[in-house]
Amino acid sequence: MNNFSNYTADDLAADPTFAEWVRRPDDPRYAFWAGWVAQHPEQQETIVQAVILVQAIHGLYDTDELVDRHLRENVQRIVTTAQSTDWRPDKVVGQRATWWQWSSVAAAAVLLVVAGFWYVQSPTRLTGSSSPATTAELALIERSNTGTHPMTVLLSDGSVVTLEPNSWLSYPRTFAADTRLVNLSGEAFFDIRKNPKRPFLIRTDRSVTRVLGTSFRIRAFQQKPVSVLVRTGRVAVYALDKAGNPSDASTKSDVLLPNQQVEIADGVLTKRNVLNRSAVAPIQVGPTEISFDDRPVADVLTTLAQLYEVTISFDADRLSSCRITTSFADETLPERLSSICRAIGATYRIGADRIDVMSQGCSPATNFTN
Repeated sequence: MNNFSNYTADDLAADPTFAEWVRRPDDPRYAFWAGWVAQHPEQQETIVQAVILVQAIHGLYDTDELVDRHLRENVQRIVTTAQSTDWRPDKVVGQRATWWQWSSVAAAAVLLVVAGFWYVQSPTRLTGSSSPATTAELALIERSNTGTHPMTVLLSDGSVVTLEPNSWLSYPRTFAADTRLVNLSGEAFFDIRKNPKRPFLIRTDRSVTRVLGTSFRIRAFQQKPVSVLVRTGRVAVYALDKAGNPSDASTKSDVLLPNQQVEIADGVLTKRNVLNRSAVAPIQVGPTEISFDDRPVADVLTTLAQLYEVTISFDADRLSSCRITTSFADETLPERLSSICRAIGATYRIGADRIDVMSQGCSPATNFTN
């Protein structure tokens, strides 16, 4: 028998019986999982992440914080309520009445888990009858690049997405407490801020990609194979079929390491190494190589803001004595900001609307070489 206590969220989501338990809570064939949840309250965080991943793969997950609170509350209710029931298998075998009661309570328990998901799918929530505060929580931001140059998109968690022309991205203004989910059509390069407690999920029409913190590129254009190419870190990729449903291959994810890629066609994943390093390089919004020779840091930040078409906020007076000599090649925007801030002893924070650079200033006529 499998030791599910050692399973990660990915492992649980890949288990066919667990996935069916989440999707079909009234089916007694999968009632085992409600008993397992009751017996392992210490696995609550893993269970929450696994349920979220199953819902994302099956296209049933909503991204707002309200649903996240419902999910967390419901899992806690399962753990608390189910612990008062005798779930031991020896109390079930050979006792038809007890089995019926056990499976009924189990189905009710998992219904609590997915209640948050079904709640947000209800017509009243989708037709605007919710309160203004709730509507604001549900609002998704949609960015469509109809131009001819890459577009920089800042996310509230500090991640940065570079969206290619003819591509589209949707994401919540504020991510849920337990996960970060976005939807992509087209091509984009993702530089994801690391947060093990909040996995990042990217859903396309034929794949779900799960990461903790890494940089990678996804191509997901209509009528073409989906490809995921990893630059740093590691990602797990699940395949969907042409209808957007989990394919047979999605019961097990493909894990990619740096300089690896996976291609998805007709629900089948094919993994191989990336031979051309430029294929995993970040999407550049301007010249690949930029040099600054004894330039005011304020000017360098202003140049980056104009180049990426984002707002970079800083105290010009504090930076007035800071100068830098540096050059950039194929770095991402966060990597360039980190390099500058590390040189002058500053810090920065990426938000949904702007980037803030915080500095205590520099000694007069200080030039930093990086």
